[in-house]
Amino acid sequence: MSPDAELMLIFGTLHLIAVALGVGLFVLFLRSESQQGSKPPDEDDAGGGLPQVRDGQPRRRSSPSG
Repeated sequence: MSPDAELMLIFGTLHLIAVALGVGLFVLFLRSESQQGSKPPDEDDAGGGLPQVRDGQPRRRSSPSG
């Protein structure tokens, strides 16, 4: 086998491996979208320092005791 043919075979094999790994990562990405691993935060767990406003009335937060 000539050196040029051997080099083409090596590069072709590396490209096929890279494409296979890319397809595998893409499949994993698509599967992660469909799983219900996490749920959106509840209204009570909104976080942040500002009180929530409902119907024009600010929601009161209980002050920490201690």
